[in-house]
Amino acid sequence: MSKLCGPEYLSDYYGLIRMRHLKKNPKTDAAFHLALTEHHQMVYSYSRNYVLDPFRRLNGSPVLGQRQPHEKEHYQERMKQFRERWVRFLDDFKEFVDKTNHALQCDYREAISTDFEYPKVL
Repeated sequence: MSKLCGPEYLSDYYGLIRMRHLKKNPKTDAAFHLALTEHHQMVYSYSRNYVLDPFRRLNGSPVLGQRQPHEKEHYQERMKQFRERWVRFLDDFKEFVDKTNHALQCDYREAISTDFEYPKVL
């Protein structure tokens, strides 16, 4: 998606979805399922384009190796903290989606996926 729309597409995409749902509040299970599916797509896209890809590029990159030791430690610690927060968010989101799939009694064809790739530790 980011290749088609540029790196800042999520803010525009979110705005379009939000405005649509403000006009039509999800009053049925099907409407709520659609809204949650769109939210899932945003989380998946953000994870792929703004978390996983940068972590992959940094893993083994000489960029950090060229920094002073105190700078390198600082950046590594900040990336570690971000990764931990992102993993907690994904875990919480997956739990929410699992519970929602169960509450809506979705069969496996309708269920929203909880399969997310986690960023690897640098």
